[in-house]
Amino acid sequence: MKRIKTVRTSLFTLILAFFAIGTFAIANEVMNKENVEQAEVPYYYIGPQTSNMITLKNPANWQTSQPAEFNCGGEEEVPCSIPATSASHLQTKLSTASTLDDVLAIASNRREASN
Repeated sequence: MKRIKTVRTSLFTLILAFFAIGTFAIANEVMNKENVEQAEVPYYYIGPQTSNMITLKNPANWQTSQPAEFNCGGEEEVPCSIPATSASHLQTKLSTASTLDDVLAIASNRREASN
């Protein structure tokens, strides 16, 4: 009788240990999924050529699709795109810029000259 009680207690302890380990593993997996970083996408500048920081920082002048009339890869003093994970991330990046040169420094490339 005592032996059966010992076996039951050991079995219960083993099941409880597996349950605790499983719970910890699931919680750890959920936490890892919440910490996955978003990929950056290019935000294209669609505004006019300017050194006016209000215009350059205006969210309406940035979009995630490149207009057909603007091409990247040139040497103009106009940013072409800035990589960001979201519009708010883009705004955070732009908020650190105080001059056109600062914006061009965070831009991944510049706009080509218009024909």
